Amino acid sequence: MPQIEIRPARSEDREAVLAFSSHTWDWGDYIEYVWDEWLHDPQGMLFVATSDGQPVGVASQRIQLPFVSWNRNSCARSPHTYLCTHRRS
Repeated sequence: MPQIEIRPARSEDREAVLAFSSHTWDWGDYIEYVWDEWLHDPQGMLFVATSDGQPVGVASQRIQLPFVSWNRNSCARSPHTYLCTHRRS
């Protein structure tokens, strides 16, 4: 199984993330509309999971209160997982 690494997202990850997340639902996904907001949110954290240097997963957290965060989105490209969770915030 490939090694998975998790790191903060970067602007250049956008296209790779949109490529795999666009197949999450029949209609696509809303990540393309919130990517920049999430990437630059001073109270948020946007992460990508990578395999062989390529993004294969994304997760967004937002700090609500000290020691409390909200998972806004988690999604990964197959075959790494078939699970995607989404919350609009």
